[in-house]
Amino acid sequence: MKLWFLLLIPSLAVALRAEEATPAPQPDSPAPETAPAEAAPWPMLSAKGLKQNVQSLLYASKFAELDAMIAEINEKQLRFLDGDWKLLTFMDAASYPRDKDDTAGWKALFEHLKDWDQKSKSIFSTNAIARTKLNYAYSIRTGAPSKDVTEDQWKTFNGGVERSLESYAELLKVSHKCVDMYAQLLRIGLAQGWPPEKMQATLQAAISVAPDYYPCYQMVGYYTLESWYGKPGASHAFLDSIPSMVPGDRGLEIYTRTAISLYPYYKLNFFGKDAAGCADWTTMRRGFEAILRSFPQSRWHRNLFAAYACLAQDRTTARTLLDEITAKDELIAEAWTPAGGWEAGRKWIMETP
Repeated sequence: MKLWFLLLIPSLAVALRAEEATPAPQPDSPAPETAPAEAAPWPMLSAKGLKQNVQSLLYASKFAELDAMIAEINEKQLRFLDGDWKLLTFMDAASYPRDKDDTAGWKALFEHLKDWDQKSKSIFSTNAIARTKLNYAYSIRTGAPSKDVTEDQWKTFNGGVERSLESYAELLKVSHKCVDMYAQLLRIGLAQGWPPEKMQATLQAAISVAPDYYPCYQMVGYYTLESWYGKPGASHAFLDSIPSMVPGDRGLEIYTRTAISLYPYYKLNFFGKDAAGCADWTTMRRGFEAILRSFPQSRWHRNLFAAYACLAQDRTTARTLLDEITAKDELIAEAWTPAGGWEAGRKWIMETP
């Protein structure tokens, strides 16, 4: 997601007249205007900035700072300006090496995580280890079609998934919970083909901890795809069930965020009327409206809203959003993929119906 954040910058020094100038500072005491700017406090960082900060602290063994940061993120369920969860960004940063294709990088990451876990013994450090086991398994499997994955890759993948599950089985015995655990368990369920009842029970457990942690719903959404374990209409039925699981604006937001994650699998048939379709535009529109009520600074979602309005052939909504985006100079062209791109979307909106 695309985010824009205000950064703290030092005030510019005011130049003094020559007769009022103070003595020049010594070499080891630079003038204020040449001193390096202080880093922004982590709550003000963008997703990219937070990721870099987390990795820097982890590799520098500054575990107390990591513990304080993740405890606050988890307890307060902090979000970025577009509504993305900071918990997700933190855990991704702590469970992937800087270079995912570097075997030595994965080994180094595991060593730092073990040091963190030995020092802190928290649910967060243990989750990061279990998560990294799962991430590494997926990296070995690669994103290739199943038929192209080698026997050795499958063996490593299945072994890594199982070891991750063993770690989570122990973690579930701890009374203090982190909702990201359940997102990873659902990811394991997707890999192992758990029964639908077990997937739903895991989702309900996640809801009891944090009802609007949308990665959990997205994992179940993938499970309902026909390319995974679903039957025709299963994804549509699951999306329709979300507002009843989480009433109000939060449920509508989750509906829309989950639907967006399924778009690449449906594309032009996304709003299909029969079982081959996925989402309902009326509900999805209400979800976008809920997101922008809660996170009005999200330029990304305003652009996405307009793009999906084009896909749904809702010219009135799309034109209103286009006018707002243009007036505020908030165009994010990458968000217009569902409309066939920015130029195609704008052209259709401006056509006389």
